[in-house]
Amino acid sequence: MELRRPKTVLFSNTMRTHTLFLPVVLLLSFVLNSAAQTVAPTKSEISGCNVDLARLAVAQRADESGTVSDTEERVNILTRVADFEWRYDKQAAHDHLAEAYKVAAARFHEKGFENENDQGIAIPKPDLRFRVIEAITKKDTAWAKKLIDEILAEYEKDAEDKTDDRDKARELSATLSIAISTIKSDPALSWYLFRRVMTERLDSHWLFTLYEVAASDPRFADQLYSELLTRYRSEKPRRFLFLSAYPFASNRIVGIDKFQFGSSVPATLGPNPALQTRFLTTLMQNFSAFVVDPTNLTAPAEPHRLGEPAYVVSALNELQPIVAERFPSLLPQFTELSTIANSTLNDNLRQSMDDKNEREAGFRSSFETRIKELEQADEEGKLTDEMIVSVATWGLDSLSEDQMKRLLPWIEKIDDKDAKEATTNFFWFMRTKRAVRDAQLDDAEAFAAKVKRIDFRIVVLFELAEARTKVINSSAAALGILSDAAKQVRSAPDSVPKARVLLGLASKYEKINHAAAIDALSDAVNVINHLQGTEVLQTTIRQMIKTRRSLFYYSVEVPYYGLEETFKIVGKNDLDLTIANATTLTNKYLRTLAVIGAAQSCVDNKKPSKKKPQKR
Repeated sequence: MELRRPKTVLFSNTMRTHTLFLPVVLLLSFVLNSAAQTVAPTKSEISGCNVDLARLAVAQRADESGTVSDTEERVNILTRVADFEWRYDKQAAHDHLAEAYKVAAARFHEKGFENENDQGIAIPKPDLRFRVIEAITKKDTAWAKKLIDEILAEYEKDAEDKTDDRDKARELSATLSIAISTIKSDPALSWYLFRRVMTERLDSHWLFTLYEVAASDPRFADQLYSELLTRYRSEKPRRFLFLSAYPFASNRIVGIDKFQFGSSVPATLGPNPALQTRFLTTLMQNFSAFVVDPTNLTAPAEPHRLGEPAYVVSALNELQPIVAERFPSLLPQFTELSTIANSTLNDNLRQSMDDKNEREAGFRSSFETRIKELEQADEEGKLTDEMIVSVATWGLDSLSEDQMKRLLPWIEKIDDKDAKEATTNFFWFMRTKRAVRDAQLDDAEAFAAKVKRIDFRIVVLFELAEARTKVINSSAAALGILSDAAKQVRSAPDSVPKARVLLGLASKYEKINHAAAIDALSDAVNVINHLQGTEVLQTTIRQMIKTRRSLFYYSVEVPYYGLEETFKIVGKNDLDLTIANATTLTNKYLRTLAVIGAAQSCVDNKKPSKKKPQKR
């Protein structure tokens, strides 16, 4: 059923049969003024906004949570209801959070860490305990600390027994995520959690954490890095190198494992010479202490890793040109250390390093070198699909426009039909995103038309529409741009990206034309009702490029407009129709999220009533 603004909305048979929704229906004023299509009401004029009835609608969702069989959905409902209700009834909200944590903890103790299979790739599922704790941190810091300390105490007790490398630090990574999320709202809690994790061994999660913190607060990140250097100054060389990227604002660590660990770097973050100096001096102290102790040189390597001397030597070799150019005062000591370290390598370890470097030679080569390798292989009749796919998918976003043009004819040489189609799709998708980023919007539009996979195409069309609306001052022009994008999106088959793009369009439309926002919201609901379960909550779409001897797997973030957030945005101006659309969602869980989002807009924007002065 479609619910839109221009016409009077009537009850459908479907809505009558769902007696559980009657308290929600009380929120609706079904004879609506069509004049509100293009004029957004003020906060005090929100159609249908009644706080008591909004609370009643949300309370009903909480009651329904007991009938939801999916644990993750039940936990999410309870935490969202608690967040909504906290300002009115803290005890009831606390009880919801306690129940959510109880359910999440029971699930973890029954199942442990869980993964979902996506085209043969194991994707970790969230630890629901931390999802509840994240909600608790916004309301009760002491309670959140207590729960995290309990989890980490259990983690420390069981750490040695964990056999799956993917599970060994999940609790620590989850704790760091919460610390990152509270940097602005509760920096004291962030520091507490960061320092709590610092009591554990240094691992790769700090590489990603530092950059995420820097994106939020660069000064905080610099202070955190300084503490990490001090805390882990005596860590084993392999692990110490997880701290090698940040001071250089590099997307990869230093050393032999360079291509195993990388991270995106915030665009606003640059190299920090002072931290570079601290890192280099600390590294030399660490490595010097390591190489003079004979027991270190014969100690067994960590599972699936090379011996520690390999990390010392490879890091020193990579850093020496940097030291010579930028830190000449350190060069004599650095050179002496490098000579000593190289002498510690035995033949077997040196061969293992050479083998690894040879396997990763393609990653280390420039674009020009790799193109020449393709040309030589083609001349010798040795060109393979794997070679072309490797060049076409590595570092594509960093290529110049000329380099991209030169790459395209090689993609055409791929023999395997499916691999060629998938690689071509990836090429034009990335080229479109690059053009949008560089504000070459006409080129981006032409490139987008060549993205054959429709769900990928509508993602870049939405990004293009967003970019165009940012460079114009006319609401009418912006409306036209969004309408053109909406027309193409609506013609696509139903899919997760289509639903999420329609939600994104509804959010964008709301700023300039409320009637169009309601139309897009209604269309999104119709698409969502044709999807399986809660697919619309997926945040990525994925594709594999598979050849006979290789597999390249990539994922793409879909528009970030979530279901609940979109209903909240649209509900700010029209609670009646927003709630009406929410109640037509056939999935109980999605319906709950949408109702909470819409109700939240009411309570967030409702002006407190002014008491009339008493007559004397």
